[in-house]
Amino acid sequence: MIMPTPSQNQTRRVRPYFARKLRISKLAFRRLVILPARRMARASTATYSALRTKAASAPQRARLLWLQAERHAALLNLYIRPSIQRYGGRATVAFLLFLIVITAAIEPTIQAALGPYFDMERFSTLRNLLATMGGALVGATTIGFSIVTIALQLNFARMPHGLFRKLSSDSRLLAAFAATFVLALIVSTLALAPDASWAAVMVTGAIWAAVLILILFFYAYRRALALINPAVQLRLIATDAQKDLRRWARRAERMAPLLNADNRRDRSRADHDLSRVVFFQANPQWTSLSRKAIAYAIAFARRYSEQGDYDVTGSALTVIIAVNVEYVSAKGKTFFASNPVFDVPQARDAFINETLEHLRQLAQFANARRDEQSLRQVFAAIAGLARTYMAIDFGRHHTDINHHAHLANGYLAGAVEAVLQHGMPDVVMEGMRLLGTVTQSFLAAGQPSGVVTAADKITAFACAGAIKPEFRAVTLIGMEQLARITFDLLRTPAHDLGFAVKRVRDNVELVVRMFLNVPDPPLSNVHSAHLAPYYSSTQLETLGSWLTNLCNALISAETSDDKTGSLIRHLRTWAEELYRTEKTLLLLAIEKRSHFTFDMLHWIAHVTKVLVAVAKASVTNDHDRRELEKHASWLISVISWIPGDKESIAFVEHFSTTQLLFEVALETASRQSEEVAERARFVLLDWTFKAGRHTTGWGTLQAGLLGLAAFAAWKDDSQLISWLKSQINERLSKEDAPDLEIRNRTARNIRRKAAFLRREEFEFDSIDRTLGELDRAKVRALLNEIADILSADAESAMAGDGTASPK
Repeated sequence: MIMPTPSQNQTRRVRPYFARKLRISKLAFRRLVILPARRMARASTATYSALRTKAASAPQRARLLWLQAERHAALLNLYIRPSIQRYGGRATVAFLLFLIVITAAIEPTIQAALGPYFDMERFSTLRNLLATMGGALVGATTIGFSIVTIALQLNFARMPHGLFRKLSSDSRLLAAFAATFVLALIVSTLALAPDASWAAVMVTGAIWAAVLILILFFYAYRRALALINPAVQLRLIATDAQKDLRRWARRAERMAPLLNADNRRDRSRADHDLSRVVFFQANPQWTSLSRKAIAYAIAFARRYSEQGDYDVTGSALTVIIAVNVEYVSAKGKTFFASNPVFDVPQARDAFINETLEHLRQLAQFANARRDEQSLRQVFAAIAGLARTYMAIDFGRHHTDINHHAHLANGYLAGAVEAVLQHGMPDVVMEGMRLLGTVTQSFLAAGQPSGVVTAADKITAFACAGAIKPEFRAVTLIGMEQLARITFDLLRTPAHDLGFAVKRVRDNVELVVRMFLNVPDPPLSNVHSAHLAPYYSSTQLETLGSWLTNLCNALISAETSDDKTGSLIRHLRTWAEELYRTEKTLLLLAIEKRSHFTFDMLHWIAHVTKVLVAVAKASVTNDHDRRELEKHASWLISVISWIPGDKESIAFVEHFSTTQLLFEVALETASRQSEEVAERARFVLLDWTFKAGRHTTGWGTLQAGLLGLAAFAAWKDDSQLISWLKSQINERLSKEDAPDLEIRNRTARNIRRKAAFLRREEFEFDSIDRTLGELDRAKVRALLNEIADILSADAESAMAGDGTASPK
């Protein structure tokens, strides 16, 4: 027996059965069978995975398509709904008329189809059917509209008598009743047709009559529901009043040529529409319907506020504003401005006075019931009327007092004051916000005189927080509104702001003085928290933050125009004598040991920097630049008035006063404002030795001298360095100079600082950071010279401590 070779055994073992049967090699079998099979398997696997992925993502795609369809439907509904609400009824009537015309056009065809069917017997049956149907429709019409009328009258009994008479005789509802009754009679009349040639007319007429009667029943039902809806009733009231006012305005325009009032014009009244004035004086009843509308709206507001339905109350007050807007538009240039010297009878407007009086009584009614929501709505309505009256055209362009808007503002302030007496702080805060929005309208119209009354009232309300703890939030809102008024005064297009700015600043001072009498526990910071909207430097929505944004906008302005010039002038006016108020408040805060001192110090420094930055802007002229720098130097000088007693110094130094003064001096010098930088340097020097003569002032003397040295080295001015040395010698020679122990310790610390000068990557101390950025050799020499001036024994004392003197 011959044994197979190893290669033959391997071949037989490796080659598959089919390869041996096909008598091909392993490589050929792999190429022809195995590789194509693997490719087919991979392709089938990929196809299966894709099918699984598609099957799994099919619900997601379906949901996505459904969401897209819903979105498109919502957008389509949003665009189409107003048109449907406005033109839907007309389109429906037009479509029905079109169908009726089409039916009349194809009547011969219908007659040709129905004529052979109706013989004498069937025609008699048709006539009987129409007669019976007509009588039934007449009865159904009468019964249906009787029920609708009774339901309307039962609901109308809850409204004013005049409005009841108007809505109970609604023309559309009565017209629908008459139309259905006529259509029912037409159906009965069709039974009188003589022969079968009228069959098409009888059938189509009966069908259309039944359809129209059904449609009119639905329309009457919906109309009845609308008439008993208070919102719809108010809309009808407003629409009628607005149409009546427009009608009278058109009559005045048509009568103008007949009155010939233009020939009687004089120079003093050249901008008034005298023809319209004469027409309205000859027809004093032209506002009667509008006055009734106001009275009806007030009645609705009063009734539904008792029931707690504030949606209806809001709609009623909106009607009052809408009617007043139309009244101002219809009257046009027939308003006369008041005169503080002479009485102008035409300046009084009975319609406006009556409207405001209605709202005052409504506010009293809500106040007696302590209805906070109703009071908020009344306040918003009075504020809306004040903004509406701001659009009144008095004809004479030099008139800067809109007494109608002032009157509305006074009514709003009086209503808020009445609420304050009943102890509802949330409502008072809402009223103060609305007073602030009204002042914005005055300033936008260039009438800063309107700010004074509102600011006085806001101040009075804000002072309530100093009396009652539950009114602390009222003080916060009051300071917020005063801050907004101050910033809006800077942006107003008006020119003469001196009186308004001074009055608002005095109001701020009054609120702060009153509130500083409130106890301020160490960890609560009551003063800082409630006075923050005006004085905080750490929050965003404050006056300081808004001034920063204004300053950046002026710096980035490329060219000077009227707007930038007005802003700079207003800022200069506001900064004038600002130091008086801030000095008083800073000293009072220190006296009360209030943490509000921190806010005052940083606010003074911040405003000083802002004034200097605006003064050095390219759009600022020379005169404004000098004035702004003068006000900035006076403002930073306020810090020099800090008392020199030990307790006050220790309290104030906790708020990093030394670093604050150094930063002001450094930034103003970097902006090349030598006057303010010199003043800040003097204040820093004075503070250094005032605080440094106390035992607790070791760190203050050291920090102040380091700051002065850093400033002198930063300026790199030999005269400034000489000045600093002479000033130190002069201050040390005075009787109130720091004692020897403090000087020795300070000198040792300064020498140690000079020996170990280094730059820290994350240094929070501005003085140390500046020292680390300068030339170390020059700074070290200057610090050693200052240490030598402080104490001749400092070097030996330092050597006694074992610390080597720097070379």
